[in-house]
Amino acid sequence: MPKNRILSDHKRIGKRLVPPIMQLPNVVATSFRDEVLPDLIWLATLFRKLDDRTAVNLSIDFVKLCSSALPEKSPPLIKLGNFDELSTDSKDLILAKFKEWPGRKLLLSTLGYQAELFPDYPLAFLFDDEWKGGSASIAQLKDDVTVLLDRYAYPATKVQVTALVALATSGKLFFAKGVEIPDFDAIFTSPDSDAAKRAASFARANLNAGVGLEEGRSERWVSSFWHQSHYLEGCE
Repeated sequence: MPKNRILSDHKRIGKRLVPPIMQLPNVVATSFRDEVLPDLIWLATLFRKLDDRTAVNLSIDFVKLCSSALPEKSPPLIKLGNFDELSTDSKDLILAKFKEWPGRKLLLSTLGYQAELFPDYPLAFLFDDEWKGGSASIAQLKDDVTVLLDRYAYPATKVQVTALVALATSGKLFFAKGVEIPDFDAIFTSPDSDAAKRAASFARANLNAGVGLEEGRSERWVSSFWHQSHYLEGCE
């Protein structure tokens, strides 16, 4: 791919070139976009392709399965990038359980496009030859990035609340005594209610603070995600 083809749609801000995928509406230079979005992109895909109940149950059950296969000190696996930090032995332990998991086929078929787009996809070790060769769609990637760009919008709120619940149910997040835990179900049962607003605010505040996410933090996938996304944009 000629270099000028990749850079032709970039916008220059001072000495920095901003690629098209980062020029989508509502993009701002926040740590959530730069650091958290790539780690939660798989959740965005689940919620885009599946109904809410299935997306919630599938994601939480997957994280619990992975966490249960590893020692207590393993990193929080709601973050996609943390799979990169696992040893081969740890991945083998997860894979052994994953092959027997009832949700295996649904998860692989739903996330398959990401595994095709990204050569270093953190969940690539779960995909065998049966699941390779699917459709790799840049348009789908744009859709999933867009879901998370406005973190106050309903689609992104569902992702953030689910991420927080997955952290708690997999033993990676503990709330101090006296902390009033909101009704997270309200996000799905009555999204316009005050209870839902409290749950959304609670989730955003905890993710802002990096609660439950700093342990085993991996920068490799975050950097790779944006770098490869920029290149794929030029190849579209």
